[in-house]
Amino acid sequence: MQSGPQKQGWEFGRDSVNGADIESGATISATPDGGERLSKHSSVMALLVASPVVVFSKSRCPFCFEALRLLQQYAVPVDVQQLDEMPNGAQLQGILKKQYKHHTVPCIFINSVLIGGCDDLVALHKSGALQLKLEKALIQHGSTGTPLPSPKSTAPAGISPSSAVDIDQDRPARSLFWFPDVVDNRAGRIVACMTSIISLLAIIFRRHQGMHWATLGLFVDFLIRLVAGPGPSVLTQLARLPLACMKPQFTYGLPQQTAVFLGVCFTGLASLLFFLPLGDHSIAGAVVMAMLLGASVLYGVFNYCAACTMFGLGIWLGLLPRTVHSAAINTKVESGAMWDYGNQRSQQPKPVTYTQGYPGHGPTHIDLKYKVKTDEYTMQNFDIIKYCHLNHFASMLGLAGLAVVWQVASQAPYDLHISATVFKVIVVLAAVLFVVLLALYAAKAAVYPKKVSKEWQCPMRSNSFSIPFMILMLFAYVMDGQFHHSHKFAQVIFWIGAVGVLMLAFIKVGDWISHRFDVEHVSAAWLVAPVGGPFVMALVAPAISRAYVEAALFGFGFALIMWLVLFTMTFQRAITAANADDRHRPAMWMWVAAPAIACLAYNSIVGETDGNGALTFDNVSKSFMFMALSLFFCLGWGFVRGFFGRSKFDMADWGYSFPVDVLAICLIQYSGDVRGSWTRGMAYTAITIATGLGTFLRSDSLHSLCQSGKSGCSGLSPCSVVRNVRQRDQDLHI
Repeated sequence: MQSGPQKQGWEFGRDSVNGADIESGATISATPDGGERLSKHSSVMALLVASPVVVFSKSRCPFCFEALRLLQQYAVPVDVQQLDEMPNGAQLQGILKKQYKHHTVPCIFINSVLIGGCDDLVALHKSGALQLKLEKALIQHGSTGTPLPSPKSTAPAGISPSSAVDIDQDRPARSLFWFPDVVDNRAGRIVACMTSIISLLAIIFRRHQGMHWATLGLFVDFLIRLVAGPGPSVLTQLARLPLACMKPQFTYGLPQQTAVFLGVCFTGLASLLFFLPLGDHSIAGAVVMAMLLGASVLYGVFNYCAACTMFGLGIWLGLLPRTVHSAAINTKVESGAMWDYGNQRSQQPKPVTYTQGYPGHGPTHIDLKYKVKTDEYTMQNFDIIKYCHLNHFASMLGLAGLAVVWQVASQAPYDLHISATVFKVIVVLAAVLFVVLLALYAAKAAVYPKKVSKEWQCPMRSNSFSIPFMILMLFAYVMDGQFHHSHKFAQVIFWIGAVGVLMLAFIKVGDWISHRFDVEHVSAAWLVAPVGGPFVMALVAPAISRAYVEAALFGFGFALIMWLVLFTMTFQRAITAANADDRHRPAMWMWVAAPAIACLAYNSIVGETDGNGALTFDNVSKSFMFMALSLFFCLGWGFVRGFFGRSKFDMADWGYSFPVDVLAICLIQYSGDVRGSWTRGMAYTAITIATGLGTFLRSDSLHSLCQSGKSGCSGLSPCSVVRNVRQRDQDLHI
């Protein structure tokens, strides 16, 4: 920010003289002698009637800067009252607070009517209403002309009478990394409350190792939010659930990112102190967590953000540019309008079915039939049965896989000191949700059989018919030996699942051979039926009974050959053809799932254990596991490059869950065979990632379902006006 001797009027670089913008014709005057004018007119109203536009501002306020920069685009005179440079500025601001109930700056009046602050001005500008108000103000004050926005007046208005602003020196600031420009303040406060609870527990149980790991997990959550924004955070997803039916309270992202950065520092330092090997540093760690507790309580309970205050101080001292909120101001208005549009309720007519046949011929069975639906109808058409798709069972597959993760981790041979209670709770939850979803889809098959038929005929969706049978086999794996007669029950549901996946695998491969498909139909989802299902069968069969080893080998051999073929085809398709639909991209993680399940199935068939009862890994199983791990890192880089996770949440995102689950199981079993601190660390990390991902997807699914039921969206996925667009300032990340 430049400063110099005070001058009467405003300067706009080289093309302005005495406050008059030569190119746009706009005149913005400043009155540092506002105290004399106040005495002369004796009231605020006298100031308001003297000019069509009056702005009460402060010289270092970034919002005032943006408001004046926007007003400069219109050919209207603007009277700027700099409250912090006026002798009676505090008195004048007190009058504004008392008389007009406006407690912040800028305080903008058009034609003596308060329109609000910077956000309100931008909203009027976006809607086109600002020009109409300015026209009326000019007419009221005896001026002529039309206040059209001037595309040439790009130089921003200054913030103080003694400042000259150069547009090249004030580039709009953006959030760092992938943090959004606006976030939901309510969700942030709920996250702060959860953080304060974790901090309090870490202080009370500062010598308990479990709380040390909880602090480390909180550090990871803060780090994820710092880099990628609130979206991928597990705590944020949980905080969103009670807010699903409420309009977000948008606030600016950069101050919030500053707060998150301080959270990273606090939790990182506390984790380091808790895990230091020399001496007991738990007291020091508790002191650091106490500082985080205080800041979290202030924000969560009292809505006071200490980091935001520090951020504002940086602007006041000139350490941060005045354009620090330029992008966020526009994004905030657009995000609010987007939410209003996506959640509006209106009576929309039902779509009309049109039939197009051959001219001169009567109706035939090959006539083209289609429906024309408006965007509003699509958003508001909510039917939980009609739009229950088969690929929604991928959520149950991920939950069943997570149950297997925790069951294996709780087994004694792997010595991870994990209670079996967790996996039992997950199994019960998965079983209940699976029955509910199965009932919904059965109802759909009865009420809307044509829609089920369309799913079967789809080259990609039809592969999902194998998923319910895969879930049944995983249930057989985790339930065997858990209750009376559980072994018989496990055998029954295993064979139901095994027969189902084998039949569907043979049918799908036969269809591929007998029909001609275009390269656009080839998808990584093709690996589900002929690869994923038989591999799961080969994993579960020997665990149920060693008499089923031959059946396991049958499924393993078929899945292995199809995996080699389909991986080559889909990999070539991915790197040479377009991947236009973001919802199909999570299916590529089947590349990770296939070798990981092959590793588990191979170990299950071989059945060799060490003296502790842990399965042993030979070179073949290790090769399978390292294939999966390598592909995991390759595809993980796709998130950094923006290839994955570009659109808002969709149920197809559950395609990430099961591959991560089976890879986690591999690493847990590997830690039992190759014992060491680094393998145990890999196992704990894998469990954390699998559980965090499952929790994130589950909470996002519930949030989307609540939001869909409220706004009437179609399907179990959220309504998004710009679903396949990933622009940081359009993605809300709430």
